[in-house]
Amino acid sequence: MVLNPEMLVLAREAKGIVQGEFATLMNVSQGTVSRWETGLLEPPAATLEEFSKYLDVTPDFFRRGDRVYGFNSTVFFHRRRQAGTDKILRKLHARMNILRMRIGILLRSAQLESPYTFQNFDASEYQGRIETIAQTVRANWRMAPGYVRSMIKAIEDAGGILFRMDFETKSIDAISEWVPGFPPIVLLNSNAEIPASRLRLTLAHEVGHLVLHQLASAPGVEDEANRFAGEFLMPRREIKASLYRLTLAKLLDLKQEWKVSMAALVYHAHRLGTITPAQYKYLNINLRQRWGVHEPYEEQIPAEKSCLMQEIVGVHMSEFRYGVSEMARILCYAKPSDFQNEFLGTAKMRIV
Repeated sequence: MVLNPEMLVLAREAKGIVQGEFATLMNVSQGTVSRWETGLLEPPAATLEEFSKYLDVTPDFFRRGDRVYGFNSTVFFHRRRQAGTDKILRKLHARMNILRMRIGILLRSAQLESPYTFQNFDASEYQGRIETIAQTVRANWRMAPGYVRSMIKAIEDAGGILFRMDFETKSIDAISEWVPGFPPIVLLNSNAEIPASRLRLTLAHEVGHLVLHQLASAPGVEDEANRFAGEFLMPRREIKASLYRLTLAKLLDLKQEWKVSMAALVYHAHRLGTITPAQYKYLNINLRQRWGVHEPYEEQIPAEKSCLMQEIVGVHMSEFRYGVSEMARILCYAKPSDFQNEFLGTAKMRIV
């Protein structure tokens, strides 16, 4: 087989190029591109070199047989600040597919060893008690009482993989997916300038999606992920007594203790019924008027770093003696510099 049409579509969408634009680049009609992408017309073998030139992957990429999960597939979840456009999401979903393929190549020679695991939960079996599921995950992952010491370490200890990428928008904080045969993957937006407290909430939110919504995706999943994240980071049995009679000064103290934002503490208090709706509104207004979106004490929340992808890449480059050009080739990068930028942290996309 010379061309897998799905790989051509994937590479084009990952670059954010629409079919008509690609036709112009290739100096052919859009109808010809459409026939290539539907498998009705086989392009000349030499054309794969042209594809590679414009889409920044090797010609071998277009022959791969990996499964592609399409736009808006239920394996994808997003942590948004506001609605992202379909064009942006389509591009990010394509990039996530390609990233998963590259991770799969690396994992053939570097087996993951994790003390804990991700597990699917059916919320209906728990009668909608999302908080109970969060407590179960904490227990399964042998987490100490109190605040979560490191969300990234918790995810990686359970076999999850984290990566940063410039999403070219600030409207989406993260994307996650978990497909059969692969570890859960969380992709974080390096362009979103996520404060440390929001990063922890974002990661807990994505864990909620990964453990709750693999079996079904329905209205209300964002609220369920929010409830999971709140309980995971702030177990009610440990924090509830502290969430009565909240003031800004008390919220500042609680933020330092639990390593979450004051806004998240107020939201959690509202869910637990320790403040009235009027108090919830009053506190939120005061938070916005006093600090806006830039809360104080962010510098006191430890920065979290990922180690897992560095170790996996390190196995190949140190133990197996792969050079940068060889790594780029096996991962289907057209340019070695793109591999360096994305996996070695020398440009926009880097390891967390």
